[in-house]
Amino acid sequence: MQWKRGVAAISVLAFAAASTAATAGERVDLDNGWPAGWRRVGTEETWAIGGLSAASLALRLFLNAPDQPRWDSTILFDESARNALRASSESGRSRAATFSNAAYVLTAVPFMVDAMFVTWLGHGQMDAAVQLALIDIETLAITTLMTTALQRAVGRARPFLRECASNPNSDSDCAGSANNRNSSFISGHASLAFSAATTLCVQHSRLSLYGSADPVVCPAALTIAAGSSLLRVVADRHWISDVIAGAVLGSAVGYVVSAVHLRENGSAPAGLTMGERGNSLVYWRAF
Repeated sequence: MQWKRGVAAISVLAFAAASTAATAGERVDLDNGWPAGWRRVGTEETWAIGGLSAASLALRLFLNAPDQPRWDSTILFDESARNALRASSESGRSRAATFSNAAYVLTAVPFMVDAMFVTWLGHGQMDAAVQLALIDIETLAITTLMTTALQRAVGRARPFLRECASNPNSDSDCAGSANNRNSSFISGHASLAFSAATTLCVQHSRLSLYGSADPVVCPAALTIAAGSSLLRVVADRHWISDVIAGAVLGSAVGYVVSAVHLRENGSAPAGLTMGERGNSLVYWRAF
């Protein structure tokens, strides 16, 4: 069936991200602080991260989706995936939406668990914890900024609106705000979940944070990301194409931001810098 292609696409993304951990070399521990010679988030980049965070928050607060959708048609296997995965009852869709919020819990893991609890409180390395935390915040800010900008600019109608015309009580959001109704593309749950999962994959492939448990982190995180993303289709909040696009964006940001920082200075050419010695937002020609 065609809808299985959507599930397969998400599985391929998860496998590609997992390959980062599978091909990891020797992991570096942070018992002695941030490794000497590794890229550091400098003052200029810290200010830039603050600006990105403020911009992403401002977009969410002040930029609204259009009152009337700019895009209300389906593409690829959207219809078949919805027919196969959508919960048949409103209570089932509501439960799926609630469980899909595991994406937000996953987003907090790199910052709260790895940086704050493990690195700072567990290993007593505040400087290394701050470096990890800034990388994680940068990833989250970029993902949120790009996701919100796409959602507001594209203005795609959410799938549940199909039933609202004939039955205004079919969904609690039928009479909701434009942001609830016309911000389907891309899936924010998927972009944030895969951004966090891929961040965990890269960081646990290059750093020894959990010891022998490090290899388990990547597949576990990707399983949660894939599951919470697909639940958005079950909940009738997103089309499968929204979820795939969100997973692609989140995976790309999560991989690039961590991979650029968790390496030695001068180990890769840079096309754009903001600060000295590559301590900057640098992604073009980074690999």
